[in-house]
Amino acid sequence: NADGSINISANGGINATGVPNLVNSGGNADIGGDQGQGIGSAADATVNACSFCYRPAITSGTALDTQYGITSLGRAGSQNGNWPMVRKGGWVALESKTKGFVPNKLTTAQKNALIPVEGMMVYDITLDCLSIYDGTSWKCFNTQGCPN
Repeated sequence: NADGSINISANGGINATGVPNLVNSGGNADIGGDQGQGIGSAADATVNACSFCYRPAITSGTALDTQYGITSLGRAGSQNGNWPMVRKGGWVALESKTKGFVPNKLTTAQKNALIPVEGMMVYDITLDCLSIYDGTSWKCFNTQGCPN
């Protein structure tokens, strides 16, 4: 119905467990055997239908102040409690609400011709991914994931 309710008698009724027969076009069970819509990850914490994750940052240990930063927010300072020093553990801090960071764009051949150092980052236009050198080889990041 237009208001979101189901007119059971006009649309095939319900089965013995109370599931409306109109939920699945092939009957009241889909190819997975679920009745109705089944249980998704929102209702069952043991099911994770997501292909990505967010892990909390590791904040233990000593991190040095970030000494250099580029900001478009006009809040850089010279005291330890100011920005960028409050951003711990980085060589450079970038911040803006209207600008983005653009890494160098190289082909795979150009990237492989570099003398890379650990942490070097380029955008590989051949592989269409962000490539980061881990000290041994280039890693192509094009899918969000949960690395261990």
